[in-house]
Amino acid sequence: MPMRWRAPTRALSKERGTPIAPRRHRGRAGSGRVDGRRAPGLRMALRLGMGALIAALGLASAPRAAAALACAPLSLQKTTLRFGPADRDDRLGVAGEFTLPPGGSIDPATETTVLSLLDRSGPVFVGAIAPGAFRRDAAGRTWRFSDPAGQQARGVRSMRISSTDGVHFRWKAQARNLELAAASELDLEVVVAVGGDCARAIEPCARQPNGRSLVCRPPSPGAPAADIEVATRGRSLPLPEVVGVGTLGWDPRAPWATLQPYAPAAHLGLVRLYTLDPSHLFDRTSTTAPTPAEWAAAEDQVRAWARDVRVIAAAGYQPAVHLCCMPRWLSLRPSDESVHPNGAWLLAWAYAPPASLSGWYDLVHRLVSVIASEGLHLPYQVWDEPDWMHYGTLEDYVDLYEVSARAIRAADPLARVGGPGLSNFAKGKDVGWALPQHAPEGTPLFLPAWIAEAGRRGAPIDFVDWHFPTTDPDDGRIDSMVGNVRVWLAAAGYDPAAVRLRIGEWLDENCGEEAASLPSAAEIVPMLSRLAAAGVASHAHTSFTDQANWSDGCWTHVGLFSGGEQRPRFLVRAKLNVFRLVSWLGTTRLPVARRDPLVEAIVTESDAGYEILLANAASTAGAVRASRRAAGELAATGEIGASAYDALLACWDATLAATVVRPSGTLQACLAAAVTPAELTRLTTRTSEIMAAAAARQGVDWSGTVRVAGLRSGSYDVERALVDHGHGNVCAYNKATEPVPSSDACGAGGAADQAWAAVRADAEEAARAALRARGYAEGEIAIIEADLVAPCRVASATQGAFLACVDAGLPALAAQLGRAPGAMTADLHAALAAYDATLDAGELAAAAALNALPEVTSRLEPAGRAVAADGRLDLAVSLPPDGVLLLRLRPAE
Repeated sequence: MPMRWRAPTRALSKERGTPIAPRRHRGRAGSGRVDGRRAPGLRMALRLGMGALIAALGLASAPRAAAALACAPLSLQKTTLRFGPADRDDRLGVAGEFTLPPGGSIDPATETTVLSLLDRSGPVFVGAIAPGAFRRDAAGRTWRFSDPAGQQARGVRSMRISSTDGVHFRWKAQARNLELAAASELDLEVVVAVGGDCARAIEPCARQPNGRSLVCRPPSPGAPAADIEVATRGRSLPLPEVVGVGTLGWDPRAPWATLQPYAPAAHLGLVRLYTLDPSHLFDRTSTTAPTPAEWAAAEDQVRAWARDVRVIAAAGYQPAVHLCCMPRWLSLRPSDESVHPNGAWLLAWAYAPPASLSGWYDLVHRLVSVIASEGLHLPYQVWDEPDWMHYGTLEDYVDLYEVSARAIRAADPLARVGGPGLSNFAKGKDVGWALPQHAPEGTPLFLPAWIAEAGRRGAPIDFVDWHFPTTDPDDGRIDSMVGNVRVWLAAAGYDPAAVRLRIGEWLDENCGEEAASLPSAAEIVPMLSRLAAAGVASHAHTSFTDQANWSDGCWTHVGLFSGGEQRPRFLVRAKLNVFRLVSWLGTTRLPVARRDPLVEAIVTESDAGYEILLANAASTAGAVRASRRAAGELAATGEIGASAYDALLACWDATLAATVVRPSGTLQACLAAAVTPAELTRLTTRTSEIMAAAAARQGVDWSGTVRVAGLRSGSYDVERALVDHGHGNVCAYNKATEPVPSSDACGAGGAADQAWAAVRADAEEAARAALRARGYAEGEIAIIEADLVAPCRVASATQGAFLACVDAGLPALAAQLGRAPGAMTADLHAALAAYDATLDAGELAAAAALNALPEVTSRLEPAGRAVAADGRLDLAVSLPPDGVLLLRLRPAE
């Protein structure tokens, strides 16, 4: 009978707490900086507060057609934003005319006047001038506001409004020493609101060649509009040094064979090696210290592992290592067998503190010395997700970290050390042994408490790592987290500029095969853009392969390669092909202006030319983006009052200033109290209108013009690589080859399924052949499969549990077959080893053949020649829903 001799991969459940809310960073008074970085400006603070309000309160209403703001038309002469080289050197100049509707009247001397600039994402600048701040001339036709210090209206220094007839108005304003948001969109909206009346206009903008000015003016008649505009001269923006490609296990050799074709380039290179695990180096049943021979065997294992890792490093990747977990003989609870109910692999003794810190120091020093002797100087992360996978107190973890860091540095002065690899930024230390219990209210947050105590003890921190900053790259949490960590590092005595910030795991929350394919791939591009802008030095997509047997279904398809029991592992997913496109980017990122906020663009310059990466990420449009936009519009017109706005910021500050676990609902209650019912109704309605407009975009091709300005005149060869339903999608070929169409996203009985069936049959036959070679008859083999292998396969969640089940049932089966238990144990283990070896080799071979198909591998292909006239090159682009496109421009020979 057909039999699967391998137990399933471990069934796990990730503990994922509620991410911390965004933060309005505060620097030193008047500095505008948070530890050397520009603090987010007003746009960030406002959009996050209101975005979270909508999301936190779960507001929803019936979709309506999108509506424009109800303002009078405003004609503008010119709007200029100048971005200064220093922190608070940004300037704004704007002037224009407007006409009041019939019956309208304004009096800036007695009413609040608000000047707002918005791009497609939200406010770029909002300055409110209070009643009484304007002075009216004797004729009553001109109002002047002057504030040389710029303290009354967030940097507005002067504003003049004049009228000859009380209907037609001319005005101009200047502001400086600002912290303007980047204003990356091509369309900039300017709104002037006096009391209940407002005037509004939209101007197309262009970044000047110096890269420091954004000039907006009415378009000339017939002037073509560009949807995405790139200035090749000007200040460059950072990209992370490396982008991680996931996690490899203790034995990196099999996955590495699949990773090799994806050689690293500029931004693809970090490989998380999970894990350097002392708990697997020694006898897992022994509670006594290892003998010299056992120590030597453990060191040999580490040496062999280090040589495999050295091959990975020699190919250009940057391995990163977790140092976890505790060997049983050194564990504080060597006899404690309690486990996490969602994963039998979480033996408490393996995740407990050491019984002897000096013993742990010696162990770490010895292992790192072996690795260093192989020429590897690695970054070591002490433990992984210790907020719930370390069965001790927060102080126990700090002890463990301090001792580990000193041992690592003593064994290898070139090594880097950091932590904690927290499962969630806003977590406290969970408690409990059999099951981690969530930290109660008032528990110190793990991350700031660890940084503070490590600083007090003088322990080195070379990097700070945490997981899952957000699943919506537009919600701003990444910026807030980075700012918080830098503040905490500075307070603890560390130089924030010298400590790398690392996201050890990130992913999207698309569940199911279809959603995890192209939608997830498209979301990678905006996520990379936000991580780069926030200053995250390196980061890794959470998993190398799918984790098909995790108890949470959303974790089934998180990998960059397929995994699990139903089809071969290591089939390329669309997500990895997007990373491949990223690896072809240059090292200098250029400023980009976008007309459509749902189309992400990353443009780089290299020695060979220019690279343009586009993603039609319409599927990422949601409540956060819509509520952010709604808040900006309503604040600009005064429909959300200044008091409500200030209260929102106070809610965020109060929430994020806390360094303890707060009760559920605290933020929601504060935000709900920050706006009036009428304001809440306006926000809900406008958010629904914007979401309806965004929903109409989903599933629709995007067509537009990409303009690259500042080029040398001449011809450029264009190459393109595409990830869409026909390119780089692991499902595409399987659906095309299935014998009968089905609703299964990857097809049923297609090429991948056929390959998996053949590989499994070969592995089962290898196991039977191993038993035949040891003298077993066909009838005996059938009994072993039916009475032992099958029941243990069903009852076991991990390979270790499967082997334990087999060993436990062997004596009775041996007696039934008349065989010696010891000999039969050795025979059956040999058969299982033959099964595993054949399955591994077969899966890798099948995956290599399938991944080579044209539908699966993204390739750069010639796409014609374009001519740059007057230093400008326009490219017409069409991009399918959730598609990702790379264009490379190379000067023609």
